[in-house]
Amino acid sequence: MAYNPMQSAKAVWCSSMATSLKGWGHERVGHNALYWRGALGIEDYAGHPGARQHRRALDMGMRRVLSEHVETGIEAQASSGTEWERNLRYQEEWRAFYATHWSGKWWMALHNQGRASRIYVEKNAWNYAASMGFDRGEFAVGADVRIPIFTRVRGQVRLHKIGQRRTHYLGNIVFELRHRETQFRDWAMSEGPAGNEVGFRSAAHFVDGEWLGYRLWTETGGAVRLEVSEHAGLTGGVDLGWVHRADAVRGIYDEDRARVEAWIAGSTAAWAGKARCSWNAVHHSGQSVYSEFGWDSYRYNHVTFQGRLERSIRGDAGAFVEGGVQLWRSNALPVGWYQRSDWTAGSLRCGVVWQASTAPRWERRHALKRRMAFE
Repeated sequence: MAYNPMQSAKAVWCSSMATSLKGWGHERVGHNALYWRGALGIEDYAGHPGARQHRRALDMGMRRVLSEHVETGIEAQASSGTEWERNLRYQEEWRAFYATHWSGKWWMALHNQGRASRIYVEKNAWNYAASMGFDRGEFAVGADVRIPIFTRVRGQVRLHKIGQRRTHYLGNIVFELRHRETQFRDWAMSEGPAGNEVGFRSAAHFVDGEWLGYRLWTETGGAVRLEVSEHAGLTGGVDLGWVHRADAVRGIYDEDRARVEAWIAGSTAAWAGKARCSWNAVHHSGQSVYSEFGWDSYRYNHVTFQGRLERSIRGDAGAFVEGGVQLWRSNALPVGWYQRSDWTAGSLRCGVVWQASTAPRWERRHALKRRMAFE
């Protein structure tokens, strides 16, 4: 059951039935490790035949150990099917697009005495089967540094130092820096929300009554994340990040985003659960909306909460319940069809999950922790 105003011009209650098949695995061959993950899903909405969703996805990767402190790898991904995305013309409007996507990624990691760092280069391509979807290519580079955090453990006085526990591993603090360039294709310059400026930032040409040209977004961002190690069966963390986006052509989609995110997860022999909450504060300096104080640049806050809980029933079978809530609050007044000011969305789903693996049955039946089915 879902209360989701994003799927319609008016708020509606709707029910859905979903079926999914997922699998994953890995294999080691010498210094190499191969791993894969696949998923197939179908979802039907009662009374909304146009909202029927289906999706296929496959991830594959290889990791190779180069030396004691260095390893590298490549990853590839391909997917096709329904994508729920916000319409790039108007930020609050969600649409269902049929899209195909592929990506490739190379990375190298260095680690020594608990400290680790990684660099990566990534390439993506998106293709849509609708004129409302924007074909695009993406190129991204980034790096992160992971530093372990230890707390002091006070031992007994005059004990021999050999074997005495002196520190306790608390978790990691991670620093991230990334840059992404997004190149859109066949995007008319007249498309988009009301802007604060008239001119273009770079060359464009006039064809058949439309200003045509490239759309280039550059995004630069960073994050600081605290990852807490497992304690009493629970793990969690906090993520603080920021992103600056520049629209190289018109400036309408210039954006500054601040993000705060927290999560917690845990599992026992019979239970497994996780919860995540995020808050995004966004400022579009190039977009104008009508607010209580007249025309103003567009600002909004987006809060999301998602959770999932699983329970083993018998053997490899289990039951799950998951749900989420979204809150969107902006400074726009509901005076135009394109600037819905505020909305709230929520969903709740329950079902049965069955997992199987090549591990011996005794190990699966007597596992100390339940392995949650990935989403």
